[in-house]
Amino acid sequence: MTHRVAVYVILRSADGRVLFMLRDGTGYRDGEYGLPSGKAEQGESLVGAAVREVREEIGLELDPESLQLVHAGERAAPGARWLDFFFTCDRWDGEPVNAEPHKCAGLAWLPPSSPGVIAYLAAVIARIDAGVAFSTHADDR
Repeated sequence: MTHRVAVYVILRSADGRVLFMLRDGTGYRDGEYGLPSGKAEQGESLVGAAVREVREEIGLELDPESLQLVHAGERAAPGARWLDFFFTCDRWDGEPVNAEPHKCAGLAWLPPSSPGVIAYLAAVIARIDAGVAFSTHADDR
């Protein structure tokens, strides 16, 4: 079985809201809020992929040492199985910007349970908050 590998970065404000990106023009979950994320490239470390994706998508520079792996998951999606790795980060340089307007309609600091947040991401963040380190999901798309 072949798995694809994805990394996600959870950035929280002081009041507990999470930075989400409104997906647009991607063909996947457009109109819903997702996290800064992406596929790890061949030969790239998970932390390296997380740092790169955040830079590319929201223009922030992360110190790799500030990333904490908080959850891993396996997700079944149409035509693929994914291994998802979720990181939190408590410090960064810069202010978030929509660095990929062709894939994102805007950024928003939201409670993870807000309407419009991709359901499996909201579920994973709730599990992280409950101290759960691993989960499985079926992508209902």
